[in-house]
Amino acid sequence: MAFCTNCGNQLKDWATFCTNCGQAATWASENQSAQPQNMYEEFSAEAGTFGAKKFVITNKSLIYGSDEYSFDQLSQIRFVSAPIPLGNGVAQVTADGKVLTLAYKATKKARFDAAMSYANEQINTAHGNTKRYKYIL
Repeated sequence: MAFCTNCGNQLKDWATFCTNCGQAATWASENQSAQPQNMYEEFSAEAGTFGAKKFVITNKSLIYGSDEYSFDQLSQIRFVSAPIPLGNGVAQVTADGKVLTLAYKATKKARFDAAMSYANEQINTAHGNTKRYKYIL
C-alpha cells in the first residue's frame, strides 16, 4: 500500500500522480518494494491536548518529541477521539511501556488517517502479523 507524500492519499498501484492533490508519485526501483521511497509525515503538537508532542512517521519509525521508536517497539495505534471543527483528534500508541499521545487538527484528518494506516501496517509487519486472506471462488 502506498501513500502520497504530499497529502497522504492512498495511491493506486504504480500511479503516476496522486488523484487527490496531483503530486507526482515517486516509486522505488523494480527490485525494491512498491512503496514510495520516503515516508515522512510530520504533525505539530496541538495546543489544548495534554501531553501531546510533535511526532513524525518515517519509513522505519515513529519520532515522538526527541525520542525515536522503531515499529517493532510499538503497539497498534488506536484512535481515542475524532477531531471536531474547533478541537483536536487524538490517537494513542504504547512504546516501551509508555503511552504516547498523537494529536492532530481536524484539517489534517485525511493526512493523519493515511499516515496511521501506513504506520499500523508497518507495526503489524514488524511483529510478524501479516494478514492472509482466503478467497473462495
